[in-house]
Amino acid sequence: VDAKTLRRALDNSNGDSHSPLAFDWVGPGGRGLKQSACAVVAGPRVAARMSTSINPQYTRGVHGQGSRFMPLVGLKSKDYAPRLLPVAGMLPHVTYEQLMSPSNPVPPSAGRWKYYKLDGNAAPNGFVVVETPEILENAISPVVVVAMSADLGIPLTDGKNDEVLVIIERDDPVVTDQEEFVPGKFYAFVDPAGQIDIAWHKAYPADGSRICGRVLYTQLPWVAPIKKEATGWSEMSDEYEF
Repeated sequence: VDAKTLRRALDNSNGDSHSPLAFDWVGPGGRGLKQSACAVVAGPRVAARMSTSINPQYTRGVHGQGSRFMPLVGLKSKDYAPRLLPVAGMLPHVTYEQLMSPSNPVPPSAGRWKYYKLDGNAAPNGFVVVETPEILENAISPVVVVAMSADLGIPLTDGKNDEVLVIIERDDPVVTDQEEFVPGKFYAFVDPAGQIDIAWHKAYPADGSRICGRVLYTQLPWVAPIKKEATGWSEMSDEYEF
């Protein structure tokens, strides 16, 4: 603190030239340190004794104060936070009404996250949180159908039958325009009885079934691979990194 600044402070201290002064400042450790000074004015000269210490009235530390730093994790500009999706039900007992009725929460924008207040009426079968791969970023009305891996013909590495999540986009052009149908692609079909099936066809079904959504992808759980017998070749091990 230079003499001019200190003299101005003393002039504002009701004429008491011996009053202690305290200045909050931002030092290398951040705000919350105090410069304590006791000054005596003697003509044009100013003598000051300065000491740096932690403010005894400062009872809580913040990031950067006292060389203490909070662990931080930041989203990048193109990162998407995990997305909350409604669950329609579990195959083979999912109806058209169950698939179409859940409300879809507003998704987070890139580089941000979203706060949700869950409403059971919006999704009677609940919600599930999934990562947001690129294919899901621009989905407008996705919904989740739970299925057993064997029912979809999906082999898991542990050889067991486990639950998988089928993410279906209900707001796809193919829902209203059969010309958008692509043979060999997986869709959610509803039959004349109102039951949902997930499959692919060589041609648009002629039995009265219609498409009510396009399969974006299927989320698999992590499962431990079956241990293979040792062959003596490390390249044959599931844990070998090429």
